[in-house]
Amino acid sequence: MFRILFIVPYDAIQLEVEQAVNLYKPKGMSIDLTNVIGVEDTEKLNIGIYDLIIARGITYATIKQMDPNKPIIEIGVTGFELIRAISEAKSLYNPKKIAVVGWKDMIHAVKELGNLCDMEILCQSVESDQEAKMVTGELKKQGVEVIVGGLMACNAADANGLPCVFIKTVKETIEKSVVEAINTARAIIEQQDKANLFKTIMDYSTEAIISVDKTGHITTMNKMAYRILNLPYQMELIGKSIQDVMPHSKLSEVIVSGKSEMNKVIKYQGTLLNTNIVPLEVKGDVKGAIKMFQKVTKIQEVESEIRKAIHKKGLVAKYTFDNIIGESSTVKKAIGAALKYSSVSSNILLIGETGTGKELFAQGIHQASNRKEGPFVAINCAALPENLLETELFGYVEGAFTGALKGGKVGFFELAHGGTVFLDEINEVSLSLQAKLLRVLEEKEIRRVGDDRVIPIDVRIITATNANLGEKVERGEFRRDLLYRLNVLNIKIPPLREREDDILALAEYYINKFNLKFEKHIEGIEEDARQAFMEYRWPGNIRELKNICERLVVLSEYSMITYEDFIAQVSFESEMLDIIKREPVKGKHYVQREPILNIDKLESYTILEALEKAGHNKSIAAKMLGISRSTLWRKLKEIEDND
Repeated sequence: MFRILFIVPYDAIQLEVEQAVNLYKPKGMSIDLTNVIGVEDTEKLNIGIYDLIIARGITYATIKQMDPNKPIIEIGVTGFELIRAISEAKSLYNPKKIAVVGWKDMIHAVKELGNLCDMEILCQSVESDQEAKMVTGELKKQGVEVIVGGLMACNAADANGLPCVFIKTVKETIEKSVVEAINTARAIIEQQDKANLFKTIMDYSTEAIISVDKTGHITTMNKMAYRILNLPYQMELIGKSIQDVMPHSKLSEVIVSGKSEMNKVIKYQGTLLNTNIVPLEVKGDVKGAIKMFQKVTKIQEVESEIRKAIHKKGLVAKYTFDNIIGESSTVKKAIGAALKYSSVSSNILLIGETGTGKELFAQGIHQASNRKEGPFVAINCAALPENLLETELFGYVEGAFTGALKGGKVGFFELAHGGTVFLDEINEVSLSLQAKLLRVLEEKEIRRVGDDRVIPIDVRIITATNANLGEKVERGEFRRDLLYRLNVLNIKIPPLREREDDILALAEYYINKFNLKFEKHIEGIEEDARQAFMEYRWPGNIRELKNICERLVVLSEYSMITYEDFIAQVSFESEMLDIIKREPVKGKHYVQREPILNIDKLESYTILEALEKAGHNKSIAAKMLGISRSTLWRKLKEIEDND
């Protein structure tokens, strides 16, 4: 509650003051009334409990002297009130000489009224009861016949045997004083609210903040600054020189130069601090400076929290090179190259057919690099249309297009700052988007869709392709300069048919994995089925092998995977069961079958059959085959060229 004290000048207007206060009834404020006479009574008032005071004359002057910072509204004496009092003095006493005695603001410019009233008017300012009595006595000796003034002047006149006319305050002046007090109170409350808000923001800031004026004296200092500087919070430092509190702060230099100093690391009492200093300018004139700083360890803690948040979003690499199953020389060669490339920051291009595990290699490279604590963001460029891919990669600002989210959206490149971006099937990116990717690689900055502001980023880019980018360059489908940027380092990921030594190890791994997932008990793979696994060409590579193993575990009714189980999963029709030529296992009584199709024709037939079953919906057909849509397009073109 904001408390106001109205010091009523004299008893006669008590009722008018009460009426004025009741008329306005300010919300959130209380107005108390009191009467005081003279300086001594005023000094006895407990003005400390009030936020604002209304007073007149000497009472006003006394309070102003007692507490210069206390907000106080003066009940002014208007010219009309003075003229009326002087006119009353002439009417009652018809004097030749009168004196107006009181507070200097009450008697200002009174002398000129004497000519109008045909009498001499003296003016005498006083500041205390004692002075008023002494001055009044002197005036009497000078021939003054009547005193005009307030209560203090009238008391002094009475003590010296002189008549006195009291300057009365009219109703309008009282109301004006009340309104002015209420408006002032509202302004003070608003200012206090702003100050409290500012103080709260300052005190709860994770950064230490110190501001100084043009002379280098402290004007603001928050709790965090006290804490980092190891100073007791009770110590009053406002007004102190910054050099006495934090020597070599560089604040004075920034005030002189008018230029900011950002992201400087300094050592203070054995602690590393990251500091930012900016000048405070008003209409081009430097009025001071602000220094913001925090412990480097605190920044590291914040980064740790950010990493946790990124982990919750799934923007992390889950696999390392240890998760790559295989002992074949081809895969070991690829892993060896990837390990070497992990230690440098150059861009890497992964080349391999669909399903060979290119993302697994990308994650392994990230995990083995010095960026392993940062985000890992993987994007399949073939899975999104061009306009959506652009907004996902670069983000957008609010209002960039119809349907844009309020506040805009952060793109994957920004999310991956300090980490790695993996762009799979880079061969599917349009030429216009290729130009924007080239800018990212060259300038290390991005621009959100609909924005003209550039944002610097620090990411490592790993790309992957299942197509021959050299051929696409020759056909004008891929930018040569972008290929040079992407293909600084490259790794060829071998297809599964070139990793014969790894096929059965992978099959057993996935069978065991799906055993656990589906609570099945498949013990292994029969010998002729193992041979079938080895002889199949695996056009979908590891992804196809994984899918087939999942189906085998789900559908098998026996403890071992049989040849017939395997053939059923790699064929679309019953007449295709003999796709693999094999010798029967000794002791087994299988009917010897001859292959009805060679492997190349089988692949074409399988693709065309899948397309027909999918109603010529290429997305569905690709899903049925366990390959990407872009791979399906390429294989259909190969079939067309071979016909």
